[in-house]
Amino acid sequence: MKQLASNQALEWEKPKLYANYLLHQKHINQIMANCNELFSLYNSAIKLSEERRTILRAVRNSLRKKIERKFNELIFDETLEFHSQGSYVMDTIITPKDDDYDLDYGVYFLGDKSKEDRPDAKEFHDAILFAVGEDESYADVTDKDTCVRVRYDKEKFHIDLPIYYADSPTNPNLAHLSKDWPLSNPVEFIAWFEEKVASGFQKAFLYERRMFSEYKQWQSDIRKEDAQLRRIVRYLKGWSDELRGEVHTSGSIYRPFKPYSTVGCYC
Repeated sequence: MKQLASNQALEWEKPKLYANYLLHQKHINQIMANCNELFSLYNSAIKLSEERRTILRAVRNSLRKKIERKFNELIFDETLEFHSQGSYVMDTIITPKDDDYDLDYGVYFLGDKSKEDRPDAKEFHDAILFAVGEDESYADVTDKDTCVRVRYDKEKFHIDLPIYYADSPTNPNLAHLSKDWPLSNPVEFIAWFEEKVASGFQKAFLYERRMFSEYKQWQSDIRKEDAQLRRIVRYLKGWSDELRGEVHTSGSIYRPFKPYSTVGCYC
């Protein structure tokens, strides 16, 4: 009898348990439905603001002009060109917790010397260090394996200047201090990523000055659209930034997205 009563009690409880299950599922669904809003807020919080992008552009342009002026004092057969690259172009740049965001701005020495005939990579680094010079706005200037890094004091960001040698910007060798002029074209990485986004990106946007107005319009359009893949990359970057110092994560984030070496993209 006790077993029967127990079974009956269980049967009577089933509707109640099922009702609780439905209420629980409804609650879960409501939470999940609200995640879109939470992610939207998070994206707004970490996405680099237009105000900061404007400051970054102004400082970048000022630094370029300074390098061009000082470069004229040096004896080089090569000419200089500059090309934007990395997360700034792809609009995956974020504002980290410590506000130390960055911009990659490639410096291209255009010439026709082979690897054997051109000066050592260190000479090109030294040339850029000389051209960057000193400025009261700098926090510090650091020579790294793949770039010269200029960190700014007031604005709390830094500009990385990867250095390349090439007969044209489409075929650059990275002036790497510990490797022998590896082939590294950051524009190819951008083109690969933008193909996944289906954004209408053209390599000529970065290679040809005549396309500058089209490039500006393209950047404006992608910022308005803010494609899902860009947001996902920002979320992963934000997560990596949150865990910085706890586990080594940043490399693992980019590894699945690298179809070939992009050594010149990171500094």
